[in-house]
Amino acid sequence: MHSTHSQGLVASPDDPGSGFASRTAVHNIASPNVSSSKPNTFQSHVEGIWKALFSNVQESEQLQHVLVGTQEQLHSITEEHQTALEELRSANEELHSVNEEMQSTNEELETSKEELQSVNEELNTLNARLSEKVVELDEINADLRNLFESTEIATIFLDRHLIIRSFTPAIATLYNLILSDQGRPLSDIVSRLHYDGLREDVARVLETIQPLERRIAREDRSMHYIMRILPYRAPDSTVTGALITFIDVTSIVQAETTLREADLRKDVFLATLSHELRNPLAPIRTAARLLETPHLQPAQLARAQSIISRQVLHMSSLLDDLLDVSRITRGSFILKKEYVDIKDVLDAAIEAVQPAVDAKRHTLRVEHPDDASFVLEGDPVRLTQVVSNLLTNAAKYTPASGLITLGCRREPEALVIFVRDNGVGIAPEAITEVFTMFTRIRVRD
Repeated sequence: MHSTHSQGLVASPDDPGSGFASRTAVHNIASPNVSSSKPNTFQSHVEGIWKALFSNVQESEQLQHVLVGTQEQLHSITEEHQTALEELRSANEELHSVNEEMQSTNEELETSKEELQSVNEELNTLNARLSEKVVELDEINADLRNLFESTEIATIFLDRHLIIRSFTPAIATLYNLILSDQGRPLSDIVSRLHYDGLREDVARVLETIQPLERRIAREDRSMHYIMRILPYRAPDSTVTGALITFIDVTSIVQAETTLREADLRKDVFLATLSHELRNPLAPIRTAARLLETPHLQPAQLARAQSIISRQVLHMSSLLDDLLDVSRITRGSFILKKEYVDIKDVLDAAIEAVQPAVDAKRHTLRVEHPDDASFVLEGDPVRLTQVVSNLLTNAAKYTPASGLITLGCRREPEALVIFVRDNGVGIAPEAITEVFTMFTRIRVRD
């Protein structure tokens, strides 16, 4: 109460009139009935009171300032506290919302976990099936690889730009290819083929989508092939390249060549034989006209009969040869085998060719085995014909006054009949051809 009352009587020390008003009020209150006889004591007492009051006022003002500052701080703290509470309340609401979202997310994750477990089971099942398919594909690839390695058909797979995709081992006979060449252009690989139109032919097949076939050969002509170029179709039926196969037809080409040559030789032989058959007709025709002459002399008759008989025998021999050729061609030639002494065969052959030997003044020397005669089972007519043909050729192609030797010798499992002469002989490369039907070896110079 004292502090409040003093606060109502005392003004601010900065107010110019505050000191006088305070002293007046104190004087009126403290000494209304004091005698002026004691002015000094009273004045001292008043000044002491005043000093005490003034000291209390200053302290009160300081406390007031402190209180005001404290109130302001409390007010500020209160506002910050309210703001913090609002922020906490807002944060709490956000946390509550986040919690709800987390719970929702957790539920979704649980659902997703179940779905993932289901998908995982399906993937496991699918993986097992894929593993089975992989095993099947490995087996198929192994089968294809073994097929490629075992086939003798040279095959190469190209894309649209002639880049090598794959090939079979047999292609090595035509191109110098190794496994690392896959992915390289085929034009970079050395070829052994006598063929330079592959790029154009592949382009034509890719443009027309039609297979193409050619017959080609190696550069040395030792091998012949049928080359087929086909469109290579992807699983979606689009044409993504070309498939080229090389089928070895060398044996077929050689057989065709042999057949053509044999057919040509037979045509030549038949033409020659036809000419030979015409030749006897002229004297037969002359003899027939002679027989038509009236009053024919006995000598002329005998001469005409001799001409006709001799030419008929000649034609019969030619026809027999033609019949033998036909039988040999048809494979119906029959040997009439019997036991015959080889000396008899040689003697019959010598008797048949003796006129030709004598005509060119040759010397014919015969070498028989030193031991007893050798009997064999064979066709005596054909054996005689073989030996006589050898002697005839020797007599024909040996220069006049030559030496011809005919002989035979025994070997452990065979009997060898030989003819030697000092004529032009036979070239070594023609030895394999002398026994081919209708073959005539060109005489060496």
